[in-house]
Amino acid sequence: MPDSAQALVERLTNVGSELTTVERIGVDAVHIPTWERHISIGGQALLARTYRPAEILFSAGRIERLSSRLAGKEAVLKVLGTGIRGVGLREVEIVSMSCGRPTVVLHNRARAEAEAIGLQRIEISLCHEQDYAFGFAAGVGETDR
Repeated sequence: MPDSAQALVERLTNVGSELTTVERIGVDAVHIPTWERHISIGGQALLARTYRPAEILFSAGRIERLSSRLAGKEAVLKVLGTGIRGVGLREVEIVSMSCGRPTVVLHNRARAEAEAIGLQRIEISLCHEQDYAFGFAAGVGETDR
């Protein structure tokens, strides 16, 4: 497991006095030039089907931000075990806190699925390097269930 992923798992399994455990993980990569090409063809309609308004606003047209959020959404869908056919991309929202840390907000079917499988929250890490964007998600639940 890469160092950053291992650090995230360790942080999640040692949170204060809470009894938590990483239940599921998901990872995804997006080829930035390919996603940029899709957006140039699909335009605003594709953006509206993929992202919530706050995500589009935060990304400010920066393709690396849009790509890393897409990778993060796909990683979350893998945590949920639904894939894109079970939960829409807009039902997973990635919001950046004022400090820059990305967080996951689940809507509708995504929230229902997380509750059904016993997840309390989903932690996320995003990055991009050269032509690729990556998202790593970890679903966190209770150990004493």
